[in-house]
Amino acid sequence: MDLTHVVEILILGMGGGSVIKTLQDDFKYENIITAIDIDPVIIKIAKEEFDIVENENLKIICEDAQLFMQFNTRKFDLIIIDLFIDIKVPSPFLETAFWQNLVNTHATILCNASLEREDKKLEAIIKFLERNHYSLKKYEKVNNTNTLLVANTMY
Repeated sequence: MDLTHVVEILILGMGGGSVIKTLQDDFKYENIITAIDIDPVIIKIAKEEFDIVENENLKIICEDAQLFMQFNTRKFDLIIIDLFIDIKVPSPFLETAFWQNLVNTHATILCNASLEREDKKLEAIIKFLERNHYSLKKYEKVNNTNTLLVANTMY
């Protein structure tokens, strides 16, 4: 993925910070990242055990991703969705209301869907995004397990 023109990234579901490390170390991304996670313990672990350090380019917010998007007014170039409880995406993140808040940002969306039994919900999300002027690519069995969805706005 070319991040040359990406000024600001939003990560929904920071977890231990592996996405942040991948962006910074592997992709040499040095611009702004805002990371959201609902669990203060996970945020503390990411900071203490995995050296995720807030600075002028990394802001970590302890908040529910759904609420954050509901009230978000900022524009992001890329939104990375990596929201799980164990290996399951919580159902609110598979609903149209959540995705409506995402399309309002006009950002490129990268979603780690990891859906095995939720194909109908994923197909509904895909159709919703297409109706909202997004082109989509779906990658199945990434690392033998994950389904990745990449949605680019056609604006």
